[in-house]
Amino acid sequence: MASRPKKSSSYEIMVQNNGSWTIDNVQYDEMEALKLAEELLGSKKFDAVKINRVTTATGYEQVIYEENSAKDKSGPKITPIDDAPVCKEFKDYYGFSSRKIIGRLLRQYLDEHFITPLELLFNTGYLNMLERNDTLYSQGMQQVAGAQARATGEKPLDRVGELYKAFAQVKDRAREVNDARENVTTLKEKGLPVLITEISSTISPENRETFIYGALAGYLSEAGDWDTKLGLLLDLAEQDLGPNVIRYVDEAIADILTGPAAVNDLIGRQDHAAGAYTTLARLSAGRYQVPKHFRNCLGRLNDLFKAKDMPCAKSVLLDRVSSGLSGITPLTKQSGSDENSVFIKLIRDIMGMAGLEGGPRMCEAACLRAKMVLGKDEGDLTAGQSIEQLMFLMPNKAIQLGFLLDLSQTKFCDNNRPEVMGSLMRLVQSLTSVASLAPQGSTQDVLVRTVEALMEKLGMGDLPEEMRNALNASLEGLLKQGQTAGIDEPSRAVFTDINEEQTRKILSPKSNKRSAKTGDVIFNEGEEGTEAYIVSSGEVEIYRQSGNKEAILAVLGQGSIIGEMSLIDNQPRMASARALENTELLIISQENLSVRLNRLGQNDKVLRQVMDVLVERARGHARSAE
Repeated sequence: MASRPKKSSSYEIMVQNNGSWTIDNVQYDEMEALKLAEELLGSKKFDAVKINRVTTATGYEQVIYEENSAKDKSGPKITPIDDAPVCKEFKDYYGFSSRKIIGRLLRQYLDEHFITPLELLFNTGYLNMLERNDTLYSQGMQQVAGAQARATGEKPLDRVGELYKAFAQVKDRAREVNDARENVTTLKEKGLPVLITEISSTISPENRETFIYGALAGYLSEAGDWDTKLGLLLDLAEQDLGPNVIRYVDEAIADILTGPAAVNDLIGRQDHAAGAYTTLARLSAGRYQVPKHFRNCLGRLNDLFKAKDMPCAKSVLLDRVSSGLSGITPLTKQSGSDENSVFIKLIRDIMGMAGLEGGPRMCEAACLRAKMVLGKDEGDLTAGQSIEQLMFLMPNKAIQLGFLLDLSQTKFCDNNRPEVMGSLMRLVQSLTSVASLAPQGSTQDVLVRTVEALMEKLGMGDLPEEMRNALNASLEGLLKQGQTAGIDEPSRAVFTDINEEQTRKILSPKSNKRSAKTGDVIFNEGEEGTEAYIVSSGEVEIYRQSGNKEAILAVLGQGSIIGEMSLIDNQPRMASARALENTELLIISQENLSVRLNRLGQNDKVLRQVMDVLVERARGHARSAE
């Protein structure tokens, strides 16, 4: 008599009467176990029925099914969604975009059964249970159909019909894939590259990807908790995988990390929200210092992020950070300076070489949070002030430019367009060479990659055509400079191709004069300098804040120039200026001064360098005067 093949899991069907559980049956096939459990429950002979899945190798037990006559049948709830991709082909239902929606929509259902969206798509038992839950199934279909209809203009009823057909096809494909259990064995014993090669040689091109996903789902289903599932995926990822192969693991890890419960298990207890967000930001970049007492997969996952490109998993972690920042829940248990401090540290942790990691959503969230936490006693900052404060935290123009380009794609920009476009225009007017983007000492390769990243962002932003064309031409010029030895040579001004009329379309022009009444602040310490002034009449006081007191640096009258240093060295204002009496000012624009300084640098580089040294010394004296 042939022996039963060894199975990785067994399924104990247990029944309850008078509060006591006993084993009624043991199955080695999950579908058969679920079928038998429902038959026993339907017989009305027992108070409750449940299934324990027992992992053969470890003895780990997990309840995957439990029902009783007194149980609240409402069960898990649907999580509302605002958008959902329309799947044009059947294989699209298995793609990562679709699985993200499933993860959001059915979060409670997935967490209840410790399964990922990928596993759900290939498990006929869970699919049948979902379909039998009229409330969950119907509401889920309505949510997705409504979101798709809003995007396509179709009728929701038509979309629902398509989704019901697709669900039936998904169940059929799950049965078909489960019949090919040898694929799971190949994956475990020979690895993902071999599995892909074998499936490619036996399965038609249009079906190959679903069979690869199916093998991954079967592989994950043998683990009963999130950490073990991550461990299995890390075993695959730590092999020598090319970019076309690692993406399957990347997506599967991202499936797990979409769940708050899985993330909480991974990173452990955090003292406050900011600590959790910082951990996730550093983890996504492979920079997290894992505590020695951690015994889960966190260290291995951090090493993976450091070693390989994992865009899906990285975006899921950063989306969690941006969602937290865009809310109103405090970042710490304290308030005031503590909230301010942890926010600044977090912003520095999510800076990339060309903007904030996390893209437009992160930039918008940072602005919304900055309005709340970077203001002083007088209340929230304005949109323009929040942008200025965030840019002040960014150490170079490449990060500032990437931040503004990403911000131009957001609703925040739609609501505050003059402020965003104004900051962008002032910044790009100051770009003269590729070396002006990044700190001194940056390698040629870093500079080129930075410009390429900025050009990619430019292609996605919603900018006025004149600004886009001019900035694109300038970045192309900077890129060519960076690809040659002379990366420090000045390029043409960014906006030389924009005439005065076009400039007015981008941003309302300012007068070349400005009036200030007694007590008016002309500019503040720490702001980005975009203009200098000649005092035409009146008197101006220059001061710095020193604790709770003001340190007066100078009192200047007619003919004096103020605010010039920020325009010369492109650093934030070193001090504030306030009118001591009614004052008239002549404006020196940054563009005007830049042209003059560039001309000076071309004609007398020594004198230009002396000017830079004098400005730096002046800043030093101002700091020591506090």
